[in-house]
Amino acid sequence: MKKKNLSFNNKSTLALTLLFMLLMIFVPSQAFALNPKSIFNTDFHAKIENYMNQTCTKSCVLSVINGDEPFYSHGYGEQPELDKIYKIGSITKTFTATAILKLQEQRLLSIEDPINDYLPFIVRHPDYPEVQIKIKHLLSHQSGIIDPYNYLGYIRCSYNLSISQILYNFLNVNGSEFHISRFFYQAGTNFTYSNIGYDLLAYIAELTSGVNYAEYLSDNILEPLGMIDTKLDYHDYDQSRLINLYSANMFNITMPAGYYNFDGRGCGGLHTTISDLERLAIMHINNGTYKGSQILNETSINLMHEKHVKITELDYMDYYGFGWYHYNGSQGHSGGSPPGGTAQMFFKEGVGVIYFLNQFQLEDGPIYVEMLEYIWDVAYSGILETTYINSLILIVLMSPVILLIRRRRKHII
Repeated sequence: MKKKNLSFNNKSTLALTLLFMLLMIFVPSQAFALNPKSIFNTDFHAKIENYMNQTCTKSCVLSVINGDEPFYSHGYGEQPELDKIYKIGSITKTFTATAILKLQEQRLLSIEDPINDYLPFIVRHPDYPEVQIKIKHLLSHQSGIIDPYNYLGYIRCSYNLSISQILYNFLNVNGSEFHISRFFYQAGTNFTYSNIGYDLLAYIAELTSGVNYAEYLSDNILEPLGMIDTKLDYHDYDQSRLINLYSANMFNITMPAGYYNFDGRGCGGLHTTISDLERLAIMHINNGTYKGSQILNETSINLMHEKHVKITELDYMDYYGFGWYHYNGSQGHSGGSPPGGTAQMFFKEGVGVIYFLNQFQLEDGPIYVEMLEYIWDVAYSGILETTYINSLILIVLMSPVILLIRRRRKHII
């Protein structure tokens, strides 16, 4: 039997189809791949170094996350290594809130419970003694408890006192440091940022879990995320990995500051690396999941990320969730540990930005936010533009095949 010859159209369709298949095999690793170096170019690095100069910063590391993967990281200054240990200050609050929501999942507490159901001493607002302060009020900074002016200095100097004794001294009416000025709004009515409130949460986590705060974090959050370099005690690290800390005086002259622990375990005590914190950010970006493991369920994530209270006392933040800021459409947390620690961790539309500095000055807050916005704008526009171009390339590659197939079908019909 004589074989039927292929028509010109059939040969062309076959050839183009084979060409398209070859392109789809080899092109994605090149043309379709996002190229960080084209996004974070010389101008970008010069801008970051300019922010460092403005804030008297000697070392900086940053990371950009795209969806469920780290996308880009870079180090600057005298210690640019990405494995250096930094202080992350109040980003610790995100860990504490995550721990409390995990305890609720484990049915060891409820965020609707009054804190006095768990504490071995009574905490009441002197002006509103009948209003119960609840765990959720601590999480959203609506407890009415404000930071005593001497609280952070007190806990640094009280090495011989337990966290229970420190909290009792400040918050119980019989405590040695108690004063009516420790309380402000009625619980549940207004936002008042409270470091001591997050230390109360860490203490409640210890009381309900039966283990110390560091152990609970390690077993339930850090180990499941593979965060091997996140700790409360800097003595647990190889000391050569610690970033050099600096403080600046009123003339912007920087001076070395020794590395130190901060005993506010729930509000600002953690140390970590940029790659470790990426994992927590990816988990929050992806609704509580990291590498297929569910760390927090969807209900807990939604509770953390929900806008619980409007912020009026900070110009550069809009709302607060549970251990979670909302700002200009983004979500995350900032951290500052004087001396020597500034950290930012925010994400929007699947793109996350983290950066650490080895310097902190309260008056530089607007610069830290501007730097965060700049990194995110460059990252997001670069990733979006590259994705758009790749989509156009794909359409161009597919168009000849689609047109020939349509013509062939029309010819058959």
